[in-house]
Amino acid sequence: MILLLHGLPSSSRMYQPLLARLSDRYHLVEPDYPGFGHSAAPVPNAFGHTFDHLAEVITRFTEVLALSRYSLFMQDYGGPVGFRMAMAHPDRLQSRIVQHAQDTGLGAA
Repeated sequence: MILLLHGLPSSSRMYQPLLARLSDRYHLVEPDYPGFGHSAAPVPNAFGHTFDHLAEVITRFTEVLALSRYSLFMQDYGGPVGFRMAMAHPDRLQSRIVQHAQDTGLGAA
């Protein structure tokens, strides 16, 4: 199972070519972050648009779908989200695929 975390200012639609090539071999899940793609935009004052919060939202998304083990494909903005998910729940991570992403704000020296 591969969880595809998209970049900024994109949406999960950016993965359509990849889906066409891999969907016959892998279970692929490509969520949109709140306010991206086809998801509703939350009220700015009521939703913290931080990497920490987005990681919590996507982690909860995986729990609702009962995705207990997955590989993370992290592109751009998906990196800081996915790295936080991996640090919080390393037991769920099978592998990481990193494409032009950084571990922004994780306290690297």
